[in-house]
Amino acid sequence: MDTAPQNASPLLILFGLFILAMMFGSFLAWIATISWLRLGGGTLPLEPRRPARWGLLHIVGVFVVFSFMGSFLMMLTKSLFLNDYLTTIPENQRENISQMASMVVASAAQLAAMIFGTLWIAMLTRGKISDLGWSTKHAPYDIIVGLGAAILFLPIIQILMATLVFTLDMEYTHPLLDALKSGPIWLLYGCAVFAAVIVAPITEEFLFRVLLQGMLEANAGRTFSWRRLLVGEREVAEIIAEPISDSPPATLAAIDGKDFIRGVQPVTSSTREMPHVPYWPMLLSGALFGLAHYGYGPSWLPLILMGWVLGYLYRCTHRIWPCWIVHISLNAISMIGFGLQILSGNSLETPQAWLDTAMWVVHLIY
Repeated sequence: MDTAPQNASPLLILFGLFILAMMFGSFLAWIATISWLRLGGGTLPLEPRRPARWGLLHIVGVFVVFSFMGSFLMMLTKSLFLNDYLTTIPENQRENISQMASMVVASAAQLAAMIFGTLWIAMLTRGKISDLGWSTKHAPYDIIVGLGAAILFLPIIQILMATLVFTLDMEYTHPLLDALKSGPIWLLYGCAVFAAVIVAPITEEFLFRVLLQGMLEANAGRTFSWRRLLVGEREVAEIIAEPISDSPPATLAAIDGKDFIRGVQPVTSSTREMPHVPYWPMLLSGALFGLAHYGYGPSWLPLILMGWVLGYLYRCTHRIWPCWIVHISLNAISMIGFGLQILSGNSLETPQAWLDTAMWVVHLIY
């Protein structure tokens, strides 16, 4: 490899160095993590939480609000000013401006729908903000966990994505990438950053982790009930946590024929064994998260792995923030790469091209 891919500019060379540094940091982080586990260190603890009080019908209602809100706001925007404004600009720019407006309105609609869904479910189920994953009491810990998971897993996900693009000869596609190729480039890029880095991570984590995985975990390991699955359960007041405390139980309450220790770990009245939150809810929600991106080339396969990582973080913390940090980091890296390609005058390419640049930088160094 004697020449830079696409005549790489200094900006892309710096981005290649960043990708290399990220991969090297991940390598060191994995060595430290494996050493910690071999020395007897534990993984993330399962923190106290109340089972989710909502059911499948609540989730369907939120999805309907997400769909309706976007269509309603776009129709309102067009009728109020967008259609009139488009008639005042050159015809060759109208499609791009309309596309830019659609991105902004759709993102605003997703944020509004998420806020509405949070308040609506909290009111219907008498839930607390912590039940819906929004607690900030452990913000420093959540930031550390999120950044640590990003360092460990994001390089692996990027490498898998690039490998699939290269080996399967499949083009990486994404609506935002297609929009960026049409111009006006910087206006669309700003809208794309708002949609992909700010809005998409928080709304997708709310839907897939908080609502879907939370609902599945509330039904896992308990006597099956159609009523609980569909409409939830308002009066669940006990907290599930792991591992069990060595201190004597303070309070016992009978729920679904089991004894629960308040603030500790549920144990059965007969065997006193310590059940746990099963892994299948996080595996299912993670798989659905990846499949939701099926139309974006082969990226949905690595995104299933990312969904499992995010599901594990939510399973342990029961908060949205660590998941959001990992998700926003992945999308931000992608948008930084596209932005640097715009500045350098190169055509927009995929993560596979970014790794080509990184490998070319290695060739220069050695």
